[in-house]
Amino acid sequence: ETYTLSLHDALPILNSNPFISAYLVGKVQSRFLPITMKSVYKQADELIFVDLGSTDGSVNIANEFDAKVIKKG
Repeated sequence: ETYTLSLHDALPILNSNPFISAYLVGKVQSRFLPITMKSVYKQADELIFVDLGSTDGSVNIANEFDAKVIKKG
């Protein structure tokens, strides 16, 4: 769903402490996943890695960063 808020209605939300999720989607990304995870690890409240059928250890790397892993494919 998409919601439209006026700036007046959005200000209380923007001024609160938002919960930030970082979604990463990939397949066979073990070469690039560590640097990508490191770049968002401290800024996001949670990491979610959607794996599209990796066979190279990408899921293990995501687990090392305490990412939630969703396997698709």
